[in-house]
Formats: sequence, C-alpha cells, structure tokens
Amino acid sequence: FTSNLNSQYGDANRALASHTRGLRDVSRIVQGIVISQTFYTAARSIREATSALLEFNEQLDYMNVTYTALFGSQELSKNFSAVLQEHAVNTIFSYQDLANASKKMLAYGIEYKNLMFVMEGLTNLGAMSGDTAAMDRIALALGQIHTRGTLKAEEMRQLANAYVPIYDII
Repeated sequence: FTSNLNSQYGDANRALASHTRGLRDVSRIVQGIVISQTFYTAARSIREATSALLEFNEQLDYMNVTYTALFGSQELSKNFSAVLQEHAVNTIFSYQDLANASKKMLAYGIEYKNLMFVMEGLTNLGAMSGDTAAMDRIALALGQIHTRGTLKAEEMRQLANAYVPIYDII
C-alpha cells in the first residue's frame, strides 16, 4: 500500500511539476503580451504627440505668414503671434481659434494696436458660451458693428444668439 501510495505521490508530483512549468510558460507569454502592449501604446502616444506638435508648428508658420501680410511687418507678426499664444494658454480657446478670430477682426478693419484689447473682450464673451462657434459669431457681429459704425438690431440678435446678454448691456 505504501509503495503504491509513494508511486501515486511521485506521479502527482511529476504532473504538478509539469503543470508548474506550463504555468511559467503561460506567465512568460502573458508578460510578453503586456510588455508589447505597453510599448505600442507608448509608441502611439509619442507618434500622436509628435504629429500634434508638427501640426501646431505648421499653423504657427501659416499664421506668421498671414500676419506678416496683414501687418506689413514680420516683427509685428512674430510679436502678435507670441502674445496670442500666451493669451490662448489663459483661455478655453485654442491658438487656432484665437488666430481665426483675430484674422476676422483684422479683415473688418480693427487696427493692430487695438486688436489685443478686442481679442480679450471677444474671448471673455466667447467664454460665457464655451463654444468656438459662438466666438466666431461674436467676432462677426463686432466686425460688422465696427465697419458700419453703428449698432443695428441684426448685430444685437447675432450677439444674443452667441449668448451675449446684449439687451442687459444696453
């Protein structure tokens, strides 16, 4: 009986050792999968960050060319772009959103020396809605008011649609 029990115990030990080796192999495979997934996730994040950085640099270059043409000076363009970047950090809007609104304001004839004051007001009004489209509507209305030199009901409606409490302000 003892001999038979020892034999069965030995068989069970060998089977357990075999399963333990199998579990080690599975553990190594799972560990390899986890490491590879971590590596690919990190590589994807780096690739996306690099792509976003390159896209932002392209936007800056494009805006510098645009502002140079609008201001007639590359130095003014670089200074304004730097101020706009700082302003974008302190608002809910991206640099591209602010750049588009400032181009619109310049197209409506807002002078460079007044542009940042107008942009601060514009971003404050736009922040009330938290919506880039509302900021665009506000920029359009302000540009039309500036061009005409008068406030008309149409612009008041546009401002109200962009969540500006124009009737309370007036």
